[in-house]
Amino acid sequence: MSTDLTVEIHGDEALMRALVAAPETIDAAIDVASDEAAGILQRAISAVTPVRTGFLRSQNDLIPVSNFTVYYNNFAPYASYVDARRDFVARGVERGERQVDRVYQDAIDHAATEIEGDNA
Repeated sequence: MSTDLTVEIHGDEALMRALVAAPETIDAAIDVASDEAAGILQRAISAVTPVRTGFLRSQNDLIPVSNFTVYYNNFAPYASYVDARRDFVARGVERGERQVDRVYQDAIDHAATEIEGDNA
């Protein structure tokens, strides 16, 4: 013998709509944060990139690939050799890490506030 049960939840319609839309709200907030994080890291890496002519620094490029992932590339043919000696990429990431954490936390807080709306 089987038993079927259907549960229908009734409540604040605005809250219900907000909860249904929550994945899109969170995804949009994280997308914006990822773009902002890439900019923060690019500036942080550029700030510690060794400069003689400025070419190495001008070739730093960070591209948001997906949420929480950015791709770093430097188009200068000697970038990997300089980084192997000076470790400027890791130092730049470390320099921007706290600010990136804050950006993602703010995005999550903003999404939560938007989901809660007037229902808080």
